[in-house]
Amino acid sequence: MRVTVRLQPEARWVAEYYATSSVTERPDGRVEVELPTRGLGWVAALLLRLGPDAEVLEPAELGERRREMARRTLARYEGPGAEPAP
Repeated sequence: MRVTVRLQPEARWVAEYYATSSVTERPDGRVEVELPTRGLGWVAALLLRLGPDAEVLEPAELGERRREMARRTLARYEGPGAEPAP
């Protein structure tokens, strides 16, 4: 399975740290990276960590997995007695 993400310049370290199938430099400083993977779990966690500095291009299901992981993480912090998120 391959995952394609577009990274802002602040997150281009991902292309240097992780194994990639391809890296495409864009004129605006962003890079598109293709990551080979056997599962989406670790990639979703990485994307959650990168926040707005990474955009999922393929597969579409990874974007939903990232959103669900973010909801679950936020729910842990909101626990009993916490202020709800806006």
